[in-house]
Amino acid sequence: MECSSGNSRNSSCQKAEGHLSILISVRVIVTVICICANFLLIRAFCKFSNLRTASNLILVSLCIADCFIAMTFILDVIHLALKKGDNDKLECILCQINASLTLSITTVIVLHLALISVERFIAVKFPLRYHSILTNRRALLASVVLWVSTLLVTVVIPQALNLEKNGASTGNIKRGLHLCSRAHAFKSLGKEKYVIFLMTLIVITLLITLFCHGYIFSVSYKHRKQIRRQNNLSRAATIKEELKRARIIFLVVAPNLLWFVPLFTFLTLRCSGKLADDNNDKDCQRHRHTMRAKRIVYTSAMGLNAICTPIIYGFKSQEFKTALLKMVKCT
Repeated sequence: MECSSGNSRNSSCQKAEGHLSILISVRVIVTVICICANFLLIRAFCKFSNLRTASNLILVSLCIADCFIAMTFILDVIHLALKKGDNDKLECILCQINASLTLSITTVIVLHLALISVERFIAVKFPLRYHSILTNRRALLASVVLWVSTLLVTVVIPQALNLEKNGASTGNIKRGLHLCSRAHAFKSLGKEKYVIFLMTLIVITLLITLFCHGYIFSVSYKHRKQIRRQNNLSRAATIKEELKRARIIFLVVAPNLLWFVPLFTFLTLRCSGKLADDNNDKDCQRHRHTMRAKRIVYTSAMGLNAICTPIIYGFKSQEFKTALLKMVKCT
């Protein structure tokens, strides 16, 4: 893009390249942390039999989803490297793959957060029947259903209904979520029925998550009052352990949801026309700042989601912490 001429143009290009280099370095660092941290958690789950519970199985499925975020970062780095050469076709293919992967992974992570919240709701609501209600087989089945349904909703059905072309429906959502493609404003959102369906699915999932944690906090408050009145030490110890696990799960779910907020905000602004790439903005300085903000938001939201689950759970869960220490000592 031509912005200006002479020294001002050279200085602006140098600043842009410097900013891009920093962003690539950050993505490489986040990718290494993400792969290492999630691999350790998955390895501990496979190695120690006491960790193979229904709750941890769902968590490991979430860690696998986080590893795909690292893959999107790797594809981004390759895409940026190809920009320096003459590989337009390969660059376009990588961009399409990355945009599709971003939408699918974002959806599957949000669904997993809801599933984890429902699991904790069952544990608090039916503490005596929990192990009979949620077995390892059922947890595995639920995780598989989430992955399959995500692929159907974000990849298979849009391709079957031809919703990827001409800036419509899921094709535009993918471009809005990812930065390598040009996002266009929807001309009439009311006509985009599949977009409304997809957004409704996400909103319902978020409401389920909020309801489950709201119920858990309500029960926690009641239990504390009962413990004070009854002074039952054995019951107090059981409830304390239950609430501790619920707090750990909340520390995993809350940051993931909060860090998605700026990402979905940018998606809404791009698809509504506020930050769409087809605005033909002639102010180069403003366009550069907007693109910089988009890159920072995307990298921060996806990167923090990729590393927060294994780090928080690895440090807060005593079982996983003990297992990780044993693994380190063995090596």
